[in-house]
Amino acid sequence: MSREDRNKLIAVVAGLAAAMIVRTIGLQLVAQGVADRDAAGFEGAPQRRFVVVLVILCGVGTWWLVSRLLHGPKLQRSSFSLYRDKTLPVPALVELVGPLEKWGYRPIVIGNVLTLQGVRHGGLTLDLATLSSGYASLEIADTGNDRYTELANYTMYELGRLAPGMTYRDGFSPLSAESTDNLEPLLPDRPLFA
Repeated sequence: MSREDRNKLIAVVAGLAAAMIVRTIGLQLVAQGVADRDAAGFEGAPQRRFVVVLVILCGVGTWWLVSRLLHGPKLQRSSFSLYRDKTLPVPALVELVGPLEKWGYRPIVIGNVLTLQGVRHGGLTLDLATLSSGYASLEIADTGNDRYTELANYTMYELGRLAPGMTYRDGFSPLSAESTDNLEPLLPDRPLFA
């Protein structure tokens, strides 16, 4: 059984368990009202309908909450394309670590790839293997708070300082590439998420 299947099963079992607990408690709470209504000769019991609605809401709510906790936040993926003048020397990724650490980030460099993984699923990967041919890619998986998008902006800015003339564009944008120098006014004085 895969981890994802196990997490789904745990969420379903938790939802069913919560629904059964609420059902038991709810029926105990409305038992006297139902008995009084039956003794008076009335048919039907709106109290039972209330318990059914409460059970459904509690079961679904518990399932959703447990699913969210086990799976983590949904990821938004994006990418940037980086371009450089082929006549200029290619910067080494190790040179990029110092400036990023100055901003408070802790990147990991393995070969031609710089990564920074988050606590829960998000992250950033910069692959400079093809930069000697003039192109590199920066992949981001963000959790909605733009933590890694901010890191990508700092990374592209610092890479542009190491390799003057570097340009970038959103990976899916039809617009032409912009200079990484244009990022400087967009960056806060201190990273918000470092």
